Amino acid sequence: MKKGAMFGLESRVLKKQCHPELDSGSQQKVMNLWQRFQVKPGMTKLGAMFGLDARIALAIFGALSVISGAALYTAIQEARVTALLADLNEVGKSYEQYYLDTGTDVAMSDAYSVISKNLVVNPSVAGWKGPYLNYSISTINTNLLFYPNIKDSLLYMIKLKRADFADNLTHSGACADVKECDLYIAIREPIAGKNIENIVSKLSLKVDGNTNLLTGKIRSIQSASYVYLYFKYMPAQSI
Repeated sequence: MKKGAMFGLESRVLKKQCHPELDSGSQQKVMNLWQRFQVKPGMTKLGAMFGLDARIALAIFGALSVISGAALYTAIQEARVTALLADLNEVGKSYEQYYLDTGTDVAMSDAYSVISKNLVVNPSVAGWKGPYLNYSISTINTNLLFYPNIKDSLLYMIKLKRADFADNLTHSGACADVKECDLYIAIREPIAGKNIENIVSKLSLKVDGNTNLLTGKIRSIQSASYVYLYFKYMPAQSI
C-alpha cells in the first residue's frame, strides 16, 4: 500500500472513531490536528514512525479530554436538576403532612400566598408536629423561607388559577374557585444570579418533556429584579 493511501486510511479510521458526543466542529479540530502531524518530506522513516505514534497519542488524548469534559458537565447539570426536583417535592410532601396532622390547610397571608413559615414554626394550630422543613425563615419577608441551594433565593408556596401563564412576565392570577386552583412551590432568585435561568429549561424537559415555561408543571416568569420558578404540585385544598 502506498504511504499516502495508508495515512489517508488511518485518518478516516480516526474520524470514524471520534466519539458521538463531539460535535462536527470538535471532530474537525481533531482531524486538522491529525493532518498537521503527517509525515513531512525529509523525515527519516524511524523518526517519522516515532513522531507519528506520539502525535496519534496526543490527538487521541486531546479528543478524550474533550469528551470527558462534556460528559462531566452533562452529569453535573443532570445532578443539579435531580436535586432541585427532589427539594421541590420535599416541600410539597411537608405541606401534605401538615394538612394530615392538623386537618387544616396552611394559612394564607393574601389572595395568593401561603404562609410558608408555618411549616417551620408552630402557628399554634392543634395537631402540628413540625418542623416539617429544615429551612430558615427569611428576614426579608418572614412568611417566606431561605432556599439554601440557590444563593440569595427565597422559597414559598402560592395558589394560582388553573390556566396557562399569559407570558414570561405574568402568572395566571388569583384563584376564584377552589376547583380551578393549584398549589405551586416557588423559588425567587435575584435576576443577576442566573441559576434558575440556567436550569429551568432542563428541569421542564425532565418533568414535562418540553421547554415551554408557560404551561405544564414547571413554569417561570421574571420581573426587572427577580426570576421565579414555579412547580405545580397539587390541586389546592382551599382558597
